[in-house]
Amino acid sequence: MLGRNASLLQQGASVADETAIAPDLSPMNGPEPMQSSPSPIDSLSAQVNERPRLVLIGADAALAATIRRAMELHQQWPELSLLVLMGSDTSFPFRARPTTLMLDGVPDHVIACAPMLEQWQIASRLASSLGLPGCHDGDVIELATLWLQSLQPAALAQVQLAVQESAQLLPALQALAQQHQLPLIELPAFS
Repeated sequence: MLGRNASLLQQGASVADETAIAPDLSPMNGPEPMQSSPSPIDSLSAQVNERPRLVLIGADAALAATIRRAMELHQQWPELSLLVLMGSDTSFPFRARPTTLMLDGVPDHVIACAPMLEQWQIASRLASSLGLPGCHDGDVIELATLWLQSLQPAALAQVQLAVQESAQLLPALQALAQQHQLPLIELPAFS
């Protein structure tokens, strides 16, 4: 044995005494500590500098969690360019209003936003199949597709997608991310 334990041996301690006195706890003496896999937030954090534009997508039952997550991400990474796209097959749980934050790449008539995000200067757009004023007439995946298709390759290379608690959107978002060669981060539910 090496290190501190070697000096004990030089001082006359036996090998049996040495392990009882000061066992060697270096990584060479046993299995490596278990490495936990990175959390989705850690994955996002690792990519913020390389891909500083995040499109956070949520729908229906996950709308409140999507708004909460957007505010949390905005506070944690103010340098992150955040776009929140939300869709609903029913009415939204807030009163949508026309945006004051212009956004290239979406049709001009798509101006409905989530007011609480607008107050934080976070761009958002809404999609609904109910024909609600100012909303994209269709689902949120269609709206995300329109926006992504409007980007030049250099701008697209800065984008990452994230979905908040929405298993129903996941297959379509995985296909969209693969089509545009973008990372997709599945954000966990709040506990």
